Amino acid sequence: MMALFSKRVASQSRVWNHAIVWKDFNFLTGGITAVVIKLLAYSILMGAMSVMISKRVRTDVADNVGATLMASMLTALIVEIPIYLSRLFREELRWQTWSCLTLLPKTMTRVALGKLAGVAPAFLPAIIVFVVGAFIAPKFFENYLFKRIFIREDGWYWMLQYLLSVHVIVLLSLVVKWGAVPFGISVVVVPNVIFMATAGRNASFGVLGTIGVVTFLAMLFLQWLIIRQLKTLAAT
Repeated sequence: MMALFSKRVASQSRVWNHAIVWKDFNFLTGGITAVVIKLLAYSILMGAMSVMISKRVRTDVADNVGATLMASMLTALIVEIPIYLSRLFREELRWQTWSCLTLLPKTMTRVALGKLAGVAPAFLPAIIVFVVGAFIAPKFFENYLFKRIFIREDGWYWMLQYLLSVHVIVLLSLVVKWGAVPFGISVVVVPNVIFMATAGRNASFGVLGTIGVVTFLAMLFLQWLIIRQLKTLAAT
C-alpha cells in the first residue's frame, strides 16, 4: 500500500507533467536563480533610490519613495513583457524544435499557454517591488495609478494599445528574424502619436470607446493569426 502511494506521488511530481512550463522557465528566463538575482538587483537599486529621495525630500518621503518604486517597476514590466514574449517562439524556431514540440498530445493553444506560464515567473521581481511600493504609498496608488489606468477612458485606451503592440510583436517574431520588438512598437505607436497629435486630445468618450472595441477585435484576430502561423511553421 505504501509503495503504491509513493509510486503515485512520484509519477505526479515528474517534470514532464509540466515539461513546457519547466523548460521555458529554466532555459528562456534563467530559472529560479535569475528570478532571485533580478529581485535582489531591483531591491538594491530601489533601495539606493529611496535613500537618495529621503535625503533630498523632507516631507511626504513615504509617498515619494512608494511612487518611485511603482513607476520604476511599471516601466520595467512595460519593457520586459514584449522582450520576453518576442523570444517565446523565436528560440524554438531558431533551434528547429518547434515541429517536435507540436508532436506532444496537446493542442496548439495549450502549448502556447504552457510557454506563457513558463515565462510568467520572470515578471515576479518587478511585481513584488511594485506591490511593496503600493503598500508604502497607498494613496498614490489609489488616487493616481489605479484611477488613471483603470477608471479614466484614456487609461483603458493606452492599455489596450499596449496589449495590441504586444500581440503584433509576438506575430512578427514568427515572421521576421530580427527587429520584432521595435517594429511592432512602431506599428502601433506611430498611428497613435499621429491620432493624439491631431484629434486625440479632443476625442470624445464614444470615439475612444469605438477605437477600444476595434483594438480588442484586432487582438482576437492577431491571436488567430499567431496560432495559424504556428501551425504553418510546425508543418514545415
